[in-house]
Amino acid sequence: MDEITILEVGPRDGLQNEQTFLSLEDKKELVQKLSFTGLSRIELGSFVSPKWVPQMRDTGELVKQVLEDQEAGDISKQVEFSTLVPNLKGLKRALESGIKEISVFLSATDAFSKKNINCSMEEGYTRYRELCKQALKENLKIRAYLSVCFYCPYEGKVLPAKVLEWAKRIEDLGVYEISISDTTGRAGALEVQDILSLLLSNISQSRIACHFHNVH
Repeated sequence: MDEITILEVGPRDGLQNEQTFLSLEDKKELVQKLSFTGLSRIELGSFVSPKWVPQMRDTGELVKQVLEDQEAGDISKQVEFSTLVPNLKGLKRALESGIKEISVFLSATDAFSKKNINCSMEEGYTRYRELCKQALKENLKIRAYLSVCFYCPYEGKVLPAKVLEWAKRIEDLGVYEISISDTTGRAGALEVQDILSLLLSNISQSRIACHFHNVH
């Protein structure tokens, strides 16, 4: 591997569980400062229901203002921005914002899928198949997260073969990248090596990313 590309998810994953709501100006300042650190990819937020994730309620306006500031040169033009999209309603809002890349998220276990997006893995896959079809028609780039690839808080350890099965199915949705996620932050180095060895024997290295959590 010649290089590693970092996709900064702080404005989304870092803020979504904060109890104190950050203003639009504070979020924009954060994105502006991040954009001049040398990063080339930043995830701005998610188009989820404000009822469930209040911190993300102004994602649409944030995207619009960030893209305007980027055009004006106040935000680095070297950065590609994306947002998380959970459903067709969210896709509509994403398209209205002007974003050119979206992320979708599925889970490697049924239990986590039901807790996270209120549907089974198969139901989630069917939902995203239609969403991705529509997004591709609109010429959006799509990447995917596969959650709980190592340990599920409800089902325990996840078998690497199951992760591979779902990664290959997700690849068929037309995504350009699949982020293998250690959602609970429990994976050890050997477990990461085992899963990546299996994945990279079956899927191009350029299409695999990793998402880790430091819970210590």
